Amino acid sequence: MSEAKHQVAAIVLMLWIEEGDLDHSILDRMLDYCGEENITPLGNGEFYAYLDFIEDDYGYGILMSFGDKCQCIEPEHVRNEMKRRLKDSIRAYL
Repeated sequence: MSEAKHQVAAIVLMLWIEEGDLDHSILDRMLDYCGEENITPLGNGEFYAYLDFIEDDYGYGILMSFGDKCQCIEPEHVRNEMKRRLKDSIRAYL
């Protein structure tokens, strides 16, 4: 039985924490995944996070779990796959 190989991609995420939002658990989760050295504050509650990402269902599930507080900026193929998966999820509820 052959093992499936998954690509590891360095991806850039944009993370939002709304001003006045006392629940910073989303940032805490991102710190767990990325490490403090890979998160850059941009001001106004925005951050860039650099993440080593394995392109499989589990990895995409992690990205989707951030909901509207996080967006994949690059690479484009990961961003496009996120769009496809989110559209499929929405269709399941229509």
